[in-house]
Amino acid sequence: MRRTRTVAVVTLAAAVVAVTLAASPVGAGPSAGVASPPAEAGPTLKADYKFKGNRNSSVPGASPLANVGPGANTFATENVDGVNRTVLQFPQANGVELRNATSVLPRDRYTIVIKMRLDDTSGYRRIVNFVLPGAAADRGLYNLAGDLTLSPVAFGSGSPIDPDQWVNVVLTRSQGGRLRGYVDGVPEFDIVAPAEAKIGASNILRFFRDNSDRQESSGAVARIRLYNATMTPAQVAALGT
Repeated sequence: MRRTRTVAVVTLAAAVVAVTLAASPVGAGPSAGVASPPAEAGPTLKADYKFKGNRNSSVPGASPLANVGPGANTFATENVDGVNRTVLQFPQANGVELRNATSVLPRDRYTIVIKMRLDDTSGYRRIVNFVLPGAAADRGLYNLAGDLTLSPVAFGSGSPIDPDQWVNVVLTRSQGGRLRGYVDGVPEFDIVAPAEAKIGASNILRFFRDNSDRQESSGAVARIRLYNATMTPAQVAALGT
């Protein structure tokens, strides 16, 4: 709500308060002399991969996900939270990736939602790989011994990721670099790290397959959703699976 300038000033102290409010960037226009950062638009679903026998998005305009890895990914029916669903199973060292990713998402602002299970949650197991070069290749979203981790800057400890259990993993990033991670709607980390978790120059967003370190697990994925802006914690909590 826009604050309005106080008209009746009874004391000098009240006058100071009125002037301060009038000059505040909360409600002031250009005369305030302080530029506020532009508000981000709300998140819009740009891709929705449900793995119903294919790797296509049900939202038009997004490319299909490509298989990566030496093995073969396969479609299968699994019980996901009490409902039989078609999922994509992947062996260790395999995964899927979105090529030309910035045609779907901004490089530095997004919400990624993954319904997934991992067979092995011991140690580091890659979830999201931003395909970064050189020494930065290990930076990204992992399971670390059951905790959601944005390596090497944020380590969660709330809702565990257990082996062979379906979980909903969410990573949000604001344009200013605020990064939040969730497991089944439970907050795991919340940091500001402007240099982290941007889609790399290769323009690939990869899931489950690591770089040459091979910190990976076999598993399955039932759904991947990509939004073009950051969700609030309330919006994440309200997500279905």
